[in-house]
Amino acid sequence: MGDHRVIAGVSRTLRTLLKDRMQDTTPAVTLLPPDVDPDDGTDKRVNLFLFQVEENAHLKNQQFPGPGSHAGAKPPPLSLNLHYLLTTFKGQDTEGAQELLGDAMRVLHDYSIVTKKLPQQRAPSTNGDRPPVLDQRLQEEYEQVKLSLEPLTVNEMSEIWTAFTVPYRLSVAYSVSVVQIESLRSEGIVRLVGEPPRAGPEVFPVPYQSPKILELRVVRHDDPSGSEFRFPHIRIGDTLTIIGRNFVDGETQVMLGGLNVTTTAAIEQNRIEVNVPDDADLQPGPLSVQLQQQMIERPAPQESLSHTSNRSYIALVPEVKKLTPGTLSPPATLTIEGTRLYRGDAENVTFIGDAVIAASDYTTKTSSKIAMNVPDLDPGKYPVRVRVGRMESVGDELQLLDIQ
Repeated sequence: MGDHRVIAGVSRTLRTLLKDRMQDTTPAVTLLPPDVDPDDGTDKRVNLFLFQVEENAHLKNQQFPGPGSHAGAKPPPLSLNLHYLLTTFKGQDTEGAQELLGDAMRVLHDYSIVTKKLPQQRAPSTNGDRPPVLDQRLQEEYEQVKLSLEPLTVNEMSEIWTAFTVPYRLSVAYSVSVVQIESLRSEGIVRLVGEPPRAGPEVFPVPYQSPKILELRVVRHDDPSGSEFRFPHIRIGDTLTIIGRNFVDGETQVMLGGLNVTTTAAIEQNRIEVNVPDDADLQPGPLSVQLQQQMIERPAPQESLSHTSNRSYIALVPEVKKLTPGTLSPPATLTIEGTRLYRGDAENVTFIGDAVIAASDYTTKTSSKIAMNVPDLDPGKYPVRVRVGRMESVGDELQLLDIQ
């Protein structure tokens, strides 16, 4: 457990991490207020400013951690969350400052948990060992130093910069948790040596921040580039990318519309990629996306709690994969193959150009294939779309050629 110097120890740790892991090795890393210039006149630098310190409410009454501890044996430590403002400077070179900002943000993203064993890569080694990035004041901390990008609104960022007398510069905020300062207050009740009184089990509160979904992106299965897009809809077989925060180690379950699709998910820190399976429970319409995490609790490994994220939504839509015209002499026919083309308990409509064909006129109607008579259309190309459900479930379109 650390003493009153752990706050400064966190700042030194972040400075060491940036100096050691940034690709650009030339900028200085300072810990100054944004309106204060360094004495050496350096104009190319990365600055970390500790602008807020707040008590961690979840740990306010936590029992003192450590071996052999008992409830009431020692006052709880002061648990803090630290908030930093990251700003980059490169004279009047705005683009250069933005490059520095991206370099620094990449480092804090790659090393969002600073472990005791993380070595400095650029420091000289002693007997083959390199000094750790983590400051020596934090080596005995019970909690790990965890960083997360803190999304501040424009108004919140403006309020911070209003306190300074310099023009606003592009900045980002980071939250560091949890930093604990050991209490020096003596125990108020002295217990006699002997067996503890018979009572119920001790309560071990475990702090935890539930996972939060910030953004949904889609990689279409028929897109050879594999690029991610912010589509408001997704199809069977596409890949859904979930971006958020507070994704921790443990069993993370991905729920799509109440269906557990964890087996198709690739889970990384604060990013999850999951393939939308061809499951009968997934039907066209609004599709809820939610995460559930099973976190192993201390000190009883056999017990666990489930933490649920916020609920986000994306529309599951039909996909038109193949068009097969039948005889072109009246009445012409058309067969459409794809996924989720028909649903018996919902409104089903096909659009061929400006013509609208209701499901009651389908000659074949299954989820993967529908067929119908084609109305008289002038020769040319016509987009074909299938709608299942309501207005939010309009699917892909293909071109129907040479209607005669």
